[in-house]
Amino acid sequence: MDKQQQIPFPDEEMFADLLTGSDGLPPDEVVGAVTPWKKAIKRILIGMVLMTITLNFWNLNYLLPLIGVILLLLGLRTLRKENRWLKGCFYLAVLRLGVLMVQLLGNTTIRVDLLMDTLPYSGQLQWAVTFLGIGLVLGTVLCLWQGLRAIRQKAGLPPDTHSGAALLVWYGVTCILAFVNYNGLILPLAMLIAYLLIIRSIFKLSHSLDEAGYLVKPSPVRLPDWAVTVVIVSILAAGAAISYLFLSGYPMDWQPVETVEFSERTEICEQLIQLGFPEEILDDLTDEDILACQDAVTVVVDTHSHPVNDGREVMQGTENHRIYRTVYDVKELRITGIAVQLAGERESWKIFHHFVWKVDPGFPGTESIQIWPAWRLSEGWWMEGEVSGRLLVDRDGQTYTAPYACLGSQSYTSNSFLFGGQPQTDLFAAFSLPRWGENKRGYVSYAVSEVSDGWIIDSWFNYTHQRSWLQYPVQSAMENQMSGSWNLNSVFKEVQDALQFHSTEEGIKMLS
Repeated sequence: MDKQQQIPFPDEEMFADLLTGSDGLPPDEVVGAVTPWKKAIKRILIGMVLMTITLNFWNLNYLLPLIGVILLLLGLRTLRKENRWLKGCFYLAVLRLGVLMVQLLGNTTIRVDLLMDTLPYSGQLQWAVTFLGIGLVLGTVLCLWQGLRAIRQKAGLPPDTHSGAALLVWYGVTCILAFVNYNGLILPLAMLIAYLLIIRSIFKLSHSLDEAGYLVKPSPVRLPDWAVTVVIVSILAAGAAISYLFLSGYPMDWQPVETVEFSERTEICEQLIQLGFPEEILDDLTDEDILACQDAVTVVVDTHSHPVNDGREVMQGTENHRIYRTVYDVKELRITGIAVQLAGERESWKIFHHFVWKVDPGFPGTESIQIWPAWRLSEGWWMEGEVSGRLLVDRDGQTYTAPYACLGSQSYTSNSFLFGGQPQTDLFAAFSLPRWGENKRGYVSYAVSEVSDGWIIDSWFNYTHQRSWLQYPVQSAMENQMSGSWNLNSVFKEVQDALQFHSTEEGIKMLS
């Protein structure tokens, strides 16, 4: 007698106890094992709803589609052997999962955007990705529709599934509305109601198939559903950890500074020092910027120290009259504004904004400098030449330098609570500081010439520092500045410094 004959088969009473729960109905796990169609179609439809109707808060617009595509994949995994349409639908779900995982991991680093900016035909590539996503959605719905028709024919039911066709039309109309950027309210509400009715109609198919006595044979699988989910989540977690640890900043090219002294530079430096230019900052300037200050007439210097921490709150006054204020024990960032008046018939200035970290800045993420130049805030000045500058850091007695990852004019749309989206163009310098070294510093410089008399020099230096990696999707410091959030979250901290003065016949009058 073989092993299979030795296993005792339960009697009728034992079998009834196995299938019946305390409420007289079979347990869910038993029903799922006997009628896998119900469980599979429920997963498919819930997954499609989660991938279509999302909520734009608490990052649910990323979490819900991930849950949805996993449910879609698990449901189709059970039915993929039923017919070729559902098999194709399963492979499309696998592809949709892969695309979504790439997008989710891409949101954990700024390097993806940097790569896209450097690729040729990046605009066309983005359009291709968009059309790929649309094609996957419509292809999934088409295969599901035809797969349901085939199952109904196999069960001896009429093959017409108007709800599947309606769902395909619904997604097509939704894509058209997205392309035309439809902003109405009534039509989207009607589309939402129609979508829910279509999903409800498709779900009723499971009941009609049960009544027809149709049984689905679940496809064999190597991994249980929970193991598949764990693998997907583990890949995302590992990829996000790598991005946050090693791809959180800009790729910077740090090289040792080559000091080559020549007589012309030395003479200009001596002249600038006599006029009051700080010698330690003068050493940080490139040869080109020093040569641009030849025959300087006047030097204006304004230095401030700023905190990049949240400080501590102290209470002053009496019990009946308390005053709370924030005290900063440490001011980590020292910013110096310098203006060098150049010789010439018309008044012209070479502006320098220099920063230095007096303590280690901490998390090596992204940094950004936003300059509101003198010509932006008044009509009396005109830009001369290009924006210049560089970064420096010391280690073991050697000074290293690197160019900014991004330096120059950037056009963007700023969001204002009072005025909405406003087009702006400012000077930006984006960069990342290294994990190593000390005395981390840098500067940005530009030149202006006078258009009309009587205008003040008003140049603003806005520095944004990334203090933490804890953000999703990842945003650079420059993107944070462009969004106009202004210290609304704990990830970024922005400080402002201004060089403001008025040149009169009596001399320089500081305004800040």
